[in-house]
Amino acid sequence: MVAGGVSSMCTRKGEDYGNPSRYLDLSPVAMANMKHLDTLQIKRMVDVYSTWITRLENPTCFLGLQFVEVVDCTNLKNLEWLVFAPNLIHLHVYGCSKMTRILGLNRTETTPFAKLTVLRLSKLPHLWRICENPLPVPFLKKILISGCPVLTRLPLNSSSAQTSNLIIEGEEKWWNGLEWEDQAARNAFLPCFRSCK
Repeated sequence: MVAGGVSSMCTRKGEDYGNPSRYLDLSPVAMANMKHLDTLQIKRMVDVYSTWITRLENPTCFLGLQFVEVVDCTNLKNLEWLVFAPNLIHLHVYGCSKMTRILGLNRTETTPFAKLTVLRLSKLPHLWRICENPLPVPFLKKILISGCPVLTRLPLNSSSAQTSNLIIEGEEKWWNGLEWEDQAARNAFLPCFRSCK
């Protein structure tokens, strides 16, 4: 804990916690105390749904959030609340079987993923989009995709290609099935691809 708030939080369903609603406090007061939160892990919480974000009354509560890991939350369909985390640098989402997209169509004053350096998406069988439109990702260094067979588009375009030293790692079949804004965008990112077996 840091003075006035939480610096790291891990929520997971298990024998020590029982019902997640008993220990995951999303009240306005609790959310305001999360402004210092820099690391958030949400693991194996089948009772967490994407709709909880609609209760956010203070969108600045995630300004300090830099590292997010979401693992085996089978009912989550998206992570739209990440638009309120403009300083996010590392995102890992694994085993969320109903996840269809990471960000939705929300309009905000912030640019999501503007500081993101690592994006890791694994075992998301229904993920078809990270977000609708390409994003400026000047600090992005690594994208790792595995087990996301219907993900057909990355949030990248020709102007995103200015990101130097980007590595995109994934299965060859997945890479060959990606849709691009145009051939120039595909050509720009072709040298970035590394096949994982």
